[in-house]
Amino acid sequence: MVNKYYLIILFCFFHFQLSSQVDELILSREGSSFINKINLYEPYQNYIKKVPIENTKKFIFRGSTTKKYVALTFDDGPNFNTKKTIEFLESKSIPATFFIVTRNLNENNVNFYSNNLFEIALHCNEHHNFNQLTYEEISRDFEIALKTLDSFQLNVEYYRPPYGIINSKLIKVLNSIKENKKINDYEVINQRLTPILWSHDSVDWGTKSVEKVVINSTKNLSPGSILLFHEASTKTSTLEIIINKIYELGFEVVPLRDLL
Repeated sequence: MVNKYYLIILFCFFHFQLSSQVDELILSREGSSFINKINLYEPYQNYIKKVPIENTKKFIFRGSTTKKYVALTFDDGPNFNTKKTIEFLESKSIPATFFIVTRNLNENNVNFYSNNLFEIALHCNEHHNFNQLTYEEISRDFEIALKTLDSFQLNVEYYRPPYGIINSKLIKVLNSIKENKKINDYEVINQRLTPILWSHDSVDWGTKSVEKVVINSTKNLSPGSILLFHEASTKTSTLEIIINKIYELGFEVVPLRDLL
């Protein structure tokens, strides 16, 4: 007679295997249909469709919330426009996440982000295309960036790669940090680096048309939408129109952590 405990273990094993395969199928299907539904810059949309699913599934394009929540994210600061952007968002009590370039941080601008409305996240130290770098060069960029964050006593929860580039070298670095809690010989203690991309690209850097930026940012909004802006590119007057439109559509702007 077969031991009943053996049967239970066997059932659990095959159930887990089947669930994993179903999850992979859902991710693959969702990857294709999902990418077509969200507002990405067309060349990037074409690029991301070609990235292997085992790499893209490590990144969050849209939060899992079922509530009508969206998040604003800004790349490439701090820079000349950061203070103005921050002051505008503060005046409206609008939360945001800032993916920073750590080489730009200094004692004068690091305090711009001190309001509890805002989260600092890691973008990079040098804004390079990771497809043009070796594994060692990407690893070194992370090391310098994390050392800089630690020197300013900044803890981050999220990471976004420059240009949204995803490749096997980057994945290897991220896995190494997650598994070993270090990069090269530098210990990574206070940084989580959850990989985040976006569902809506404002393309604020590529057009002077306010109307186009507004449409790019608000078309096809859905629960969990993550909007991408750039600190140097989006005017506060445009942000105000976008935020008003978000609320007109029945959505609420929340911190990134509230929609994941």
